[in-house]
Amino acid sequence: MIQGKKIDPKPYFAYYHTNELQAVIYGKWKLVFPHVYRTIPETAELRNDGLPVKYGYIRLEKAELFDLSKDPGEQTDISEQFPEIVTQLNGFAEKARADMGDSLTKREGTGNRKAGRISGN
Repeated sequence: MIQGKKIDPKPYFAYYHTNELQAVIYGKWKLVFPHVYRTIPETAELRNDGLPVKYGYIRLEKAELFDLSKDPGEQTDISEQFPEIVTQLNGFAEKARADMGDSLTKREGTGNRKAGRISGN
């Protein structure tokens, strides 16, 4: 307990990449939001000379929910089976967006500041 408040034993985690809120995780649940991500295509010819292969890009069109305890590879979207979990994780995402913003939804966060500056100094 800190300041008389209980600490959530399972805090949620917000996953950001280049100012995009791409996912939130809470316990065994992960909700991934629509975004474009880089991947290695199945048809890519793997190299053995230390140089990278060409990446492909995939657009995730809708949010997807995963149970990481049963599906750590995030292969099966179970969002339709657990709409209440999707709602809960969307609530966590809104808290993160309000604080840190999200370029995917064009949101500015109240907890942001310009780089190299601290307010009040």
